Amino acid sequence: MENLARVKEETNTIKQLLVFNNDKAQLPIVKLTGLNIASVGLGFQYTSVFDSIANKFTKVEQLAKSYNSESISSLNLLNDDLKLYNCVILKTSKPLSKGLVALVTELEKTKQVILVLNGTYQKSGFSTFRSPVIISPTNSAIGASCLAQFIFGAIVTNGKAIRLKYSVPEEVGINSDRS
Repeated sequence: MENLARVKEETNTIKQLLVFNNDKAQLPIVKLTGLNIASVGLGFQYTSVFDSIANKFTKVEQLAKSYNSESISSLNLLNDDLKLYNCVILKTSKPLSKGLVALVTELEKTKQVILVLNGTYQKSGFSTFRSPVIISPTNSAIGASCLAQFIFGAIVTNGKAIRLKYSVPEEVGINSDRS
């Protein structure tokens, strides 16, 4: 029963995923070779779940420092810490601060940036970004898992998946309670 509930929540989460600024088809990430990916949680509750799933597809460095998206000095430190990466995944459940918007705009000049958001956001807030923005209104571990799998092409909202999805047996009609 627990796995059936998980499948239902995954299905609902996938239906609600919103993607903006993906005109250049940067998502899903198809070519993983040559990418040096950093994942940064800025008030994203399920960052460990997201990063765990992301690392099933390729090496993703989780920057463990606690950065404050409201503090310019903290965001400057983050910008310095990201110098060695050519792809950055920024995750937050908080409103986008002016400092964070400025950081994304700065990072876009030299890196592939993916902004991952949990909660409710206004589309107009992303008009200054060139980078893809993915929003899941589902703030849960399953929502975080779906977001990571979407980025790497295991979950799609249209078209065909390019990688295998991580899920439970019940999704394909197998009852895991039976031995």
